[in-house]
Amino acid sequence: MEIIVPEPTKLDTKTRRKVTTTAPSFGQTLSSQYSRIVDPIANQNKFYTSTSGDYDPDSIPRVEEFIVKQNLGDEDARYLRTFGIGNLDNFQSAMKFIENRSTNRDILSRSTGVNLFLSDPSLHFSLIIPYVGFAAAAKFGKAASHSGFASTSYQRQLVNIGPIKSGTVSLSQEKRRLFREVLSAKTKMQTTKFSTSELARIGALDAAVVDGSVSLSDALTEISGGEDPLSEITNAALYTAGATAVGGLLGYGFGKVLNRPKNSQTRQATFNKGYRNYLNSVSERPAETGKELSYAGAWFANSWFMKAVPTPIRSTVNDKALARSEWAVEEMLALGGDNGMPFVANQMGKSIGNSAHIEAGRRQGDWFKALDVINENYRSVSPRGSAEFLNVPVGEYVEKVRRMVGKDSFAPDEWYTRIGRLMIDEVPFDKMTPQEAASVQAARSFFEKYANELEEIGLLNPKDVFEDSYLKNVGRQMQLQSVTKGIINQNKKWMTPQLDKFTKRVEDLNNKLKNLNKTATTRGLTNKQVELKEVLEKELIDAQDSQAALQDLFNKIDNSNSIENLSTLYNQLNLTDDMRRALAANSKAMDETRARIDNALDVLQSKSEKSPNNYLMRIFNRRKIGQETEAFKKILVNYFRDNPEIISKDKDGFFVRQELATDPISLDKRAQDTIDNILGEVEEDTIDAIFTGYGRSGPLVSRRLNIPNHLIKDFIVTDIKEVMISYTNRVAPKIEYHKRFRDPKTNGLMTLEARLDYLRERLKKDGVNQKSIDKYIKNFVAIYDQVVGTKLKRPDAIDTKVADFLRTATSWTFLGGSGLAAIGDAASVFMDHELNVIGKSFLGMMDDVSLNLAKRELNLAGEALEITLGTTHLKYLESLTNDVFSKSIPDKLNNAFYIANGLAPVTVLIKTFDGLLRGHTIIEASTRLVNKEASKFEIEFLARYNITPDLAKKISESPYETSSGGLFLPNTEAWADESAVIGFRNALRSGVINRVIMGTPADKPIPMGGVAYIPESIAKTLPFELPVDPRVQGYRRVESGLLALPYTFYSYTMGALSKITANHASGSVRNRLAHVAVAMGLGSMIVQIRTPSWAYDKMDTEDKIMRAFDFSGLAAIYTDMAYRAITMASETGMGNNFPIQPKFAADEDKLGAAISIAGAPADWTYEVLKGIGQMLEGDVQDGAKQLIKVTPLLTTIATGDALKDMAKEMTEILPNRP
Repeated sequence: MEIIVPEPTKLDTKTRRKVTTTAPSFGQTLSSQYSRIVDPIANQNKFYTSTSGDYDPDSIPRVEEFIVKQNLGDEDARYLRTFGIGNLDNFQSAMKFIENRSTNRDILSRSTGVNLFLSDPSLHFSLIIPYVGFAAAAKFGKAASHSGFASTSYQRQLVNIGPIKSGTVSLSQEKRRLFREVLSAKTKMQTTKFSTSELARIGALDAAVVDGSVSLSDALTEISGGEDPLSEITNAALYTAGATAVGGLLGYGFGKVLNRPKNSQTRQATFNKGYRNYLNSVSERPAETGKELSYAGAWFANSWFMKAVPTPIRSTVNDKALARSEWAVEEMLALGGDNGMPFVANQMGKSIGNSAHIEAGRRQGDWFKALDVINENYRSVSPRGSAEFLNVPVGEYVEKVRRMVGKDSFAPDEWYTRIGRLMIDEVPFDKMTPQEAASVQAARSFFEKYANELEEIGLLNPKDVFEDSYLKNVGRQMQLQSVTKGIINQNKKWMTPQLDKFTKRVEDLNNKLKNLNKTATTRGLTNKQVELKEVLEKELIDAQDSQAALQDLFNKIDNSNSIENLSTLYNQLNLTDDMRRALAANSKAMDETRARIDNALDVLQSKSEKSPNNYLMRIFNRRKIGQETEAFKKILVNYFRDNPEIISKDKDGFFVRQELATDPISLDKRAQDTIDNILGEVEEDTIDAIFTGYGRSGPLVSRRLNIPNHLIKDFIVTDIKEVMISYTNRVAPKIEYHKRFRDPKTNGLMTLEARLDYLRERLKKDGVNQKSIDKYIKNFVAIYDQVVGTKLKRPDAIDTKVADFLRTATSWTFLGGSGLAAIGDAASVFMDHELNVIGKSFLGMMDDVSLNLAKRELNLAGEALEITLGTTHLKYLESLTNDVFSKSIPDKLNNAFYIANGLAPVTVLIKTFDGLLRGHTIIEASTRLVNKEASKFEIEFLARYNITPDLAKKISESPYETSSGGLFLPNTEAWADESAVIGFRNALRSGVINRVIMGTPADKPIPMGGVAYIPESIAKTLPFELPVDPRVQGYRRVESGLLALPYTFYSYTMGALSKITANHASGSVRNRLAHVAVAMGLGSMIVQIRTPSWAYDKMDTEDKIMRAFDFSGLAAIYTDMAYRAITMASETGMGNNFPIQPKFAADEDKLGAAISIAGAPADWTYEVLKGIGQMLEGDVQDGAKQLIKVTPLLTTIATGDALKDMAKEMTEILPNRP
C-alpha cells in the first residue's frame, strides 16, 4: 500500500495572518496539559496494536522525502520516522499527533500563570494520590483484618514478600519512607519540639517498621498520640500536597513574570506560615483561652467571607465589645442557636445547650404523634385514601378528585374535620365509633399536655377570670387581716410589760402602806410618816386607776378582730408612724377588697352557662370570615340579640354588667366591631386567646367573643390536623422561650420587655458602650421575632401581598427543576458519617423496615414533615407570614408545584436517608464516648449536638434494633428516660437540618424577613419619619415585604455558608475529600441533566466545572454572587472577558442590570414588562416569546421545557414589525 505524500503548502506572502493574542481559556489549558501526557501514550499504543492495512516497505523513503520537503524540525522528524511508517493510517495518526502537539505548545505558551497552575496534572496527582493511596491501604488492612488475618501476621506476610518492582525500593523501605514523611509533616506542623525520650521512641519505631516487628499503622498510632492513623496520614498528605500546590503556584506565577523559579525554601516557608495553622486548627484540641463561645476555624469565621453576610447571631458571637460579657452570647445562642457552626467549646468536648429554636422544632413531633393515631384510624375507615408514593399522599389527592367529580369519596381532610367537630360538640365517647373515640382521645391528650405546660410556666391561667378575681381578692383580704393582726400583736407586746409595771407598782405601794399601818399600831407615827402615808395612799389610787385602764384597753385590743374595732382605739394605741399609715391604708384597702370579692362572687353565682371545653383551641378561619362576612355577622347578631348582657371592667377594675342595646343598628355595629377585632388580631394575642369562652379569656374580657363554639363552628378551624399544627407553631416557641428566660430574681414569668431591660442593665454593669448595647438588643429582638413572634407585624399589608405575589410567580417560573437540584444535598451525608456506615446504609435502604423506622424516628423528632406542612418552599424562599390556614388557589398550587417539581419528595427522601445514618452515628459515637474510645471528631460531634457524657451513657444503654446491614436503629418510643428521648431527638433533628439545608434564623440577615433597622443617626437625616420600635433603642424599624425581594432564592445558600463552607473551614467534616468529590460529581450530573444536550456540548470545560462547583454548595452564596457579577458585567457592556460564562446569555441592557440588584422578582417583573412593551410596539411575536419565557408553571421536572417549546412554536403565526 502506497503512502500518498501531499505536496508542501506554499507560503502565502500576500495575506498577513492574524496573530492570536487572547489568552486561552482554562478549559483549553487543562486539555493541553493532559494532552501532553495522554496523547503520546495513546498514539504509540495505537501504532503497536494496529491491525489495519498492509505493510508498505516503501513507506520509509517516502516519509524521508516528506520530511525534507516540509523542512520538519528534528523532534517532529524523529517522531514521524518512528511512528509514521508502515501504512497510511500510521502516517496520518503521527501527523495528527504532531499538529496537536504544536497546538498544545502554542496554547500553553499563551496561558496565564493561574491557569497553568490550576491545570497542572502533577498538582492534581500530588493532591489525590497520597490520600487515596493511604486511605485505600488502611481500608484494605481493615478488610484483611476482618477477614481473619491477624494484624501482625498480615504485616509480616507483607514484609516477607521481598522486593517489589518499584525501582529498587522494597516494601519495607517504602513503609519507612511513608513513616518518615508523616513524621516530617507532623514535626513541621506542631509548635513544640520532640523531647529526648520521644526522639528515642521514634527511632525505635523507625527501625521496627523496617524489620516488620511493628506495623506501619501501629507506628503511626504511636506518633499520633492515639489519634486515628488515617487522620495523621491525611494531614501529612495535605501538608505535602499543599507545599506542592504553593510551590507550583509561585513557580508558575512569579516564574511567568520573572522568568525564574522562586526559591524552594521561600515557598516552603510561605506555605508553612498559613497552612500549618489551618491543619492544626482542625486536628488539635484547642487550648483553654476563655474564648469557648467563639467559632471554630476563626481564620474563616472572622474573615470578610463571613462578615460580608452578617446575621444577628454571628454578629453577636464575633462582637469584640462583648468580650467580657460571654453570658450575653449564651443568651443569644439559647434563643436562636442551631448547632450549625461548631464552637471552640465543642472542639474541647463541651456542650453549649439546645436553644428555644431547636426545642420548638422538635415539638413538631408532638402533633405528628397524635396525628399518626388519627391517620391510623382513618386507614381502617378508608384504606383507599391512605396510599402514599415517595411520601406523597396520592391517595388523598385521588379522594379529593373523586369528590370534585361527584363520586363516592372520603378524603383525610373530611376525617380531620369530623374529629374536630366531635370535640367541639363534646360528643360523649359512647356515642362515637371506636375509631372516632381513639382519634378524639389522641387529640385531647395533645392539647392537655400543652395546657399543663402553659399553666406550669405561667402563660395560661387555669381558672375562670371571675373565679380568679374572687380568689385573688380573698387572698388580699387575708393579707390585710394579717397586717391588722400584726398591729394588734405589736401593741400587745408593748402593753404587757406596762401592765406588769403597774401591777408591781401597786404591790410595792401596798407593802409600804401595810408597814406604816403596823408601825402606827405599835408605837404611833411621826409627823413625817403621817405625810408619807398620805402621799402613798394617793399614789396607790392613781396606780390602781392606771392599771385598771390599761387592763381594760388590753382586753379590748386582745378581743379586736377588725380594722373597725381598732379604729375606735386608734388614739389610745402606741403606734409608730409606719403603723399609723398602714392601719389607715388597710382600712381603706379592706373596704375596697371586700367590694371586689362581692363583685366577683356576684358574677360567679349568677353565671348559668358553663365554660366551653378545654380540649380544642379556638382558631378563627379569618379567610372564610372575610369571604362570608354577612353570614358570620348574622350569627353574631342573633346571639347578641338573645344575650344583650356583657360583663366588662370599669376604670377601677370592677366587673360591670352592661345591658347593651338590641336595636338593629346597635346590633349590626356590635357584630361588625367583633369581626374587626377578630380580623385584626395579631400573633401577640395568641396565648391570651388559646382557651376561649365566657370569662375564659385574659385581661381583654370585653373584646373576646363569648359565644359557644358549636354556634360558629363553620367559621372556626375544625380540621384537627391544621389546628394541632397551628397550635404547635404558635405555642411551642413561647413555651420554650419562657422556660429558658425566667425572672432571675423570682424564677417567675418574665415579659420580653422586662428581659430587655434586664439585659441592658447587666451590659451597662459590664462596661459595654451604649452603641454596642443597642446593637445587641436589636439582634436579640430580631431573633426573638423569628423564633417566637412574627417577623412582620402587618402581614396583610398591601406591600407584603405584592411581595408574596412576585416571589410566588418568580419561583413558579424559575424553580421548575429545583427537585433535581436538591439531589445535590445527598453529598452532605459524607460530612458526618463514616464511609463504611454509608455503605451499610445502602443495604438498609433495601430494607423497608429500616427506612420506615428511620422516617418515623425523624418525624417524632419534628423533621421530614414538609409535605404535610406544605413548607418545602422554605428551602429556597423565606416565609413572611405564619398563616398556616391559607387555602387560596395560589396556596394550593404552591404546595402542588413543589411536589410536582420533585423538591418535596426528594428533600424528604434525603432527610430520611440522613436520619437513618444519623441515628446509627449518634448511638455508635455515644457508646464509644462511654467506653473512652471516641475519636476527636466523635467527641466534637457529640458536644456540638449537646450530647454530654451523661446523656451519651443514657443513649447507649437505651434499646435499639439492628438492621440487616448492621445499622443501629433507635426506637425512642421504647426509651424510659425522657431526658434521653428529648436529647436524642434534638440531636437527630438539628443534625439533619444542618446537612439537608433549610436556612435557620442563625443563617439569615435581618432584611431577609422584610425588616430593617436604621440607625437613629441616619433616620434623623431623612425627610420622612420612620416608625419607632419601643423595644429597640438607637434604631428605627422599617417593615415591608418588598425588603425581602433581593434575597429571593437565597435561603439555601445562606444556610450552606454556615453549614457547609464554614464547616469545611473549621475542620468539622468527617470525610473532607470524599464530600468534595461526591458534591462535585452530583453537581456535574445536575448540570448535565438540566442543560440541553446541544448547549452542554458547547460549554467549555471550565464552565462545566464551575457550574458543577456552583451546584455542589461548597462555596455557598459566593458562586451565586460571582455569576451575578459576570451577568451584570455582560449586561452593562463591559464585555465578557471572564474565563467563566454567565449561566444565561444576556444582551447588553444597563437598565436590566440595575434592576437585577433588587433580586429575581424584580428581574421577572422587568422581563414581563419588556415583553408587553414589545407587543405594544408591534413586535407581537417577539413579545409573546418573551412572555412565554417568564410564564409560571410551564416548567417542571416531569415536563421539562416541552410546554414552553410548544407555546413558542404557537407564536410563529404572530406578526412582527417589518
